[in-house]
Amino acid sequence: MKAKFLCLLGVLLLVSSVAFAGSQCQPGNPVATAGPTIVPADGRIVDFDFVAQSGGINYYETTLTAGHSYSIEVREDYDDVSGTPITVALYANNTCSGSALAAGSATTGYRDTSGIDPALPLNSFRGSVIPPASGPYSIKVTNSDAIGHYISVSVQETTLYSAFWSDDGGNGHTFWVFTNTTTAAVTGTLTLTTGGNTPQTFTKPVAMVASGAVGLVTTSISGVAGQGGNARFAHDGPGAAVIVRTTVANFATGYLEPVPFASLKDKR
Repeated sequence: MKAKFLCLLGVLLLVSSVAFAGSQCQPGNPVATAGPTIVPADGRIVDFDFVAQSGGINYYETTLTAGHSYSIEVREDYDDVSGTPITVALYANNTCSGSALAAGSATTGYRDTSGIDPALPLNSFRGSVIPPASGPYSIKVTNSDAIGHYISVSVQETTLYSAFWSDDGGNGHTFWVFTNTTTAAVTGTLTLTTGGNTPQTFTKPVAMVASGAVGLVTTSISGVAGQGGNARFAHDGPGAAVIVRTTVANFATGYLEPVPFASLKDKR
């Protein structure tokens, strides 16, 4: 009975996965084609998708926001480290036209973070992307193995957010400490946005060595004196690679206010 149940479960999973796996990079005739499969950029996992053997290709589409950071992950669900691993290509559109994004920088292509702790095993892919423009991104997964594979695909926003920063132009400033939780160097950009009907934006690059920390204060950012607003931090590491501690302080009066700075859009 147990064997029959497992066999039936396997058939149901196969039928379900094949039915929903995206086979086209662009939306097409729903009767003739399927895909791409939509992956929300909030960490939810599209799981148990079947990629056919011997060159089978699945397409996935997600929508990203300019200047924010994301971690894209594809892994095989059941398979061990033997066999031919799947390959992943990323495109900054929903047509898969032109050249795929190149590995290297998260701001010009993607940074391969598969080996950054927590490192992924073989048959897995993880890359960090900081899109220069808002819009759709495509994920192409190819299986050149002689057998089909079940995979999971997720897109996690790794941007950190803070609701408040302030600099009164006198003794009151905002202080940040950026801590790298990984054993690889991580870089990012702090973006400060002022309030009001005509908000201004100020940016500051932040580079952290492996397991290191960097301090920053509003006085080091030109133009922010006498202003306040909200902040975000985009970086090229995997999820939870950076912890930010924020304090708004006026040491002349003894005023200290810790302000949360955290990931808000990860649903996992």
